[in-house]
Amino acid sequence: MVLPARFFGALAVVVFATGIPEAVGEAAPNAVAVRPVEGRVERQYRPPATRFGAGHRGVDLRARAGTPVRAALGGTVTFAGDVARVGWVTVNHGGALETTYGPISPQVVRAGDRVSTGRLLGFVAPGADHLDWGARLHGAYIDPLGLLGTWETYLTTEEDDPFPPLGGVGTASASPRRLQRPTKGPMTSGFGPRAHPVTGVRRLHAGIDIGAVTGTSIRAAAAGTVTFAGDVSGYGRMVIVDHGDGLTTLYAHQSSTSVRTGQVIDAGEGLGRVGATGTATGPHLHFEVRVDGAAQDPMRWLRP
Repeated sequence: MVLPARFFGALAVVVFATGIPEAVGEAAPNAVAVRPVEGRVERQYRPPATRFGAGHRGVDLRARAGTPVRAALGGTVTFAGDVARVGWVTVNHGGALETTYGPISPQVVRAGDRVSTGRLLGFVAPGADHLDWGARLHGAYIDPLGLLGTWETYLTTEEDDPFPPLGGVGTASASPRRLQRPTKGPMTSGFGPRAHPVTGVRRLHAGIDIGAVTGTSIRAAAAGTVTFAGDVSGYGRMVIVDHGDGLTTLYAHQSSTSVRTGQVIDAGEGLGRVGATGTATGPHLHFEVRVDGAAQDPMRWLRP
C-alpha cells in the first residue's frame, strides 16, 4: 500500500546522517524489546540501497501528540536534543546496538542518563501523528520490529497492496474452528519471521507455503463469500474468502482462478490452480488465515 510521504518520516534520513553520537560500550541487557508506543505500524522499514540513498530507515508507529514514548530496551542515552528543530532521543544498548525516537517534545531524559526497558523518554511532539522509531547495529540500519519478542508489523507484501492496514499478529492459543487443507502437498515454509527467499529481506511471513506442481487444484478451506479475485503484485493471482465472524482466508500465487468477487462458495469448492505468479521462486500456494485482520498461524486452524 502506498502511503503519503510524511514530514517527520523524511527527517529520519537527516537524523541518521548527521552523526549523532555513537555507541558507548555498555553490556546489552538480556531483555526482550518493548514497543515504544502502542500504535500500529503505518510505514515500514525500507532500507536504502546506499548510505545516503532514498529509503525509510525506521518504522512509523501511529501515536497522538502527547503520547508517552518509552525506551525499547535498557541502555544509556547518547543524544537528547533537536535536529532541524525536531526533538530526538538516541539510546545505546551495548553490543553496537542503538535505537532512535522522534519527534519527541518535551524530552524527560538527557545525554548520559541510564534508562531501563520501558523507561519514559518523553512525549510525541505537538502536531505529530506518529513516532518514528529507528535502530542501528554496528552503524548499519536494521528493522526495529525485529527487536520485539513477537514479530509485529504492518502486514503487507508489496507497496501497492490494495488492502487496508491489518492488525498485527494473532496470538490465541486455541482456534474457534478448524479448516480443511486448501491443496495437497507438504508445507515448505511456515508462519513467522523469515528472510524472504527472493528479496532476502527479513519480515513476517503472514501465512504458510504449500508446495505443489503447477495446475494442482486449490479449494476453499471453508464456506464463505469471495471478496477479492485478481492480481496483486507480490501475491500474484490470488483469492480472498470471507467466512464471517471476522475470519478470512487468502490463496496466492495461483496460475489461474475459477471464482469471481461476490461469489458464494461451499467448503472444498475449487478456487483456482497452483502456480508461481507474483514474487515466487517456484509453484506453490501461499495460504493465510486472518481474524479481524490479524494474521494467524494457519497450522493451528487446519484439520490434522
